[in-house]
Amino acid sequence: MKLLFSLLLFKPLCEKYECEFSCALFVYFGNGESTPWVHLNSRYNKLIKELDIEFDIDLYVFQVDSE
Repeated sequence: MKLLFSLLLFKPLCEKYECEFSCALFVYFGNGESTPWVHLNSRYNKLIKELDIEFDIDLYVFQVDSE
C-alpha cells in the first residue's frame, strides 16, 4: 500500500525531473570495523525501477588519527 502511494505521489515528479536517491558513507580506514554496506530490499528496488530513479553512493574514507 505504501509503495503504491509512493508511486502515485512521485511518478509525475520523476517523469518531469531527473530523480536520484543519494547516499553518502563516511568511514575511517584502519579502525578495526567491518566493511560498510548498503542493502536495499525488494521494496526499494521496485520503487527505483518503477520511477526510473538513479541510485548514487558516495564513499568518503578518512584515516584514523594516530595520536
